Amino acid sequence: MLRDLCDGLPAPRPPDMPPKAPAGWAELAAALPDTGRVLLLGSPDCGKTTLGWWLARQLQRRGTVALVDADVGQSRIGPPASVGWYRPGDRRQGFFFVGSVSPERRPATALQATRRAHDIAAEAARFVVVDTTGYLHGRTAIALKGAKIEHLRPVHVVAMGDGDEDLQAVLAPWSGDRAVTIHRLLGPSGARTRSVEVRAGWRQEAFATWLSGANLRWVELAGRETLHEPEPELYAGDKAGQLEGLLVGFGDERDNALCIGLLHRLDLGKRRMLCLCPEQAAGAARVDFGCLRPHPDGRQIASEER
Repeated sequence: MLRDLCDGLPAPRPPDMPPKAPAGWAELAAALPDTGRVLLLGSPDCGKTTLGWWLARQLQRRGTVALVDADVGQSRIGPPASVGWYRPGDRRQGFFFVGSVSPERRPATALQATRRAHDIAAEAARFVVVDTTGYLHGRTAIALKGAKIEHLRPVHVVAMGDGDEDLQAVLAPWSGDRAVTIHRLLGPSGARTRSVEVRAGWRQEAFATWLSGANLRWVELAGRETLHEPEPELYAGDKAGQLEGLLVGFGDERDNALCIGLLHRLDLGKRRMLCLCPEQAAGAARVDFGCLRPHPDGRQIASEER
């Protein structure tokens, strides 16, 4: 289900553009073909997101462009803990719920969300630019990034930064693949490294925006598809408090996300939940339980517990 910004979704938040393109960016844009997919890889704070939006502006001169934001922790399209897509030309956007601000927690869900966001965004786009998280360390991270390359082939992979062993491990299997073109690019000089607190503050602001106007309402679970539902023993007793404030995603029958909410109480007997959520939740066909607990003002009140 395609929707535009006037349907009530908060607008994407593009990064500030540099006054002058850093070294290598113009050459990269010129090297890209007249149609295709671009996947951005690199460690945190190397400039992937800024490059992605900059590239989208450049490529719009040559055709329709779509952006896919798979940076679930620092989302600029869609709420945190989701993968968003946006077409600047017709201002259409949407998102797919992941339920975690780190793909390490739900790698399969993060991959599926990225694939779906890409596929729907690409339906009317000549170019698709896919931003990713800085999650590169370890076998799961390397496998996840490799799976994204596999899905997007033929693809132009932009690897930002030098000397990162984990990034080299991601790229190594594709060095001889004719359907994968690898572009190596240094991060912009003077790039700022954001602290954990700054990143948390970004999420707080984003969560607060996406929960603005939400109210407590009962949502029936019977007749709806539920995903990642907590174990029954967590519904009552001393552990029930661990569920209060749990992030919940609501989607339609095609898994397009409609909105997010925060769980207040689960009623196991009546198969319903009291949730702080927008009115759109009442029409959802799917309910997906996340694995973190933000406060209604956006503050994360607990680490990912399950």
